[in-house]
Amino acid sequence: MNSKIPYHLVVLFILLIGILYLAGAKPQFEKMPNPVPRLLSLFTQVPQGYVKVVDDIDGDTIIVLINGKEETVRLLGVDTPETKDPRKPVQCFGHEASTFTREHVQGQAVRLVVDPSQGNEDVYHRLLRYVYLPNGVMLDELLIVNGYGFAFEKYPITDTPRMVKLEQQAKEQSRGLWGKCEVTITADRKSKSTNAIGS
Repeated sequence: MNSKIPYHLVVLFILLIGILYLAGAKPQFEKMPNPVPRLLSLFTQVPQGYVKVVDDIDGDTIIVLINGKEETVRLLGVDTPETKDPRKPVQCFGHEASTFTREHVQGQAVRLVVDPSQGNEDVYHRLLRYVYLPNGVMLDELLIVNGYGFAFEKYPITDTPRMVKLEQQAKEQSRGLWGKCEVTITADRKSKSTNAIGS
């Protein structure tokens, strides 16, 4: 039995690919994220009590690997400007906050700590945790200290007073978003947002 593919079918296939490409239907693999960091994390040893960070979503949300399963973690006590909320435009300093978090945690082993005042997860099924970097520094605080996020007072936690104090220090020294953005804070301090200066 002849198993060769007819010549005219090969030509038609090549023409079809060319037409789709010219029409703007470029191959979808161009838009796919780089899978290498996640694949490497599967084979990397993680110290006891730590989990591997495989991705970030934005400044205050990361994805970790727990017992072979990816889990989304929402950092406690900090709220960074939005970059992914479909209901809101990208806020001033949102991309910078995301980059800051990514540079500190991507591929790292971090320690997750529960706050006794909070439940295990939020309504979006994200784990609610403090995130400690390999050097022992709490990422939640680091974001506030450097002006990449606000103390999140909408949902008070055990460490809220300390977070508020760190936010005030960052504001007084015009760190990060405090020197680059117009900041709006509601009277009850439950909502804080940023806009580019002059917008």
